[in-house]
Amino acid sequence: MEVPTAAVDYVAEQVGAADPSKVKEYLRRRPTRFEHQREIAAAYGYIDFAAAERELVRWIDDRAWTSGDGPMALFNAAVGWLRERKVLLPAVSTLTRLVAQVRSQATDRLYERLSALVSAEQAGLLEELLDVPDGHRYGPRVAAGR
Repeated sequence: MEVPTAAVDYVAEQVGAADPSKVKEYLRRRPTRFEHQREIAAAYGYIDFAAAERELVRWIDDRAWTSGDGPMALFNAAVGWLRERKVLLPAVSTLTRLVAQVRSQATDRLYERLSALVSAEQAGLLEELLDVPDGHRYGPRVAAGR
């Protein structure tokens, strides 16, 4: 609330506030901003994040599964998805955690499906590729294939 008086007066004039000094008192009563948020959301047709979260999770999962997008791209796309549907945005940390969790689950599911396609013989050959003797940059299989 460390706003210059001139700025407060200017905004107060724009919104027709009779007493600009009341702006400083706005956050003294904690529920006020939440009450106003609900009023604004109702007036403009916005819905609460909790009402859309399940659908958003499915959407993020589908996108993570099919696109290979990184966390930032998924986060930005999720914000766009929420805005298009007139959903009140959650805290950045909340959405960041949700995107990371859903993306991680989709990645784990992909790895599980891919590993199920590998035979025991193929798995053994792949593990041999990871065996790099001390002092060498490559394992014997890779070096022999060069």
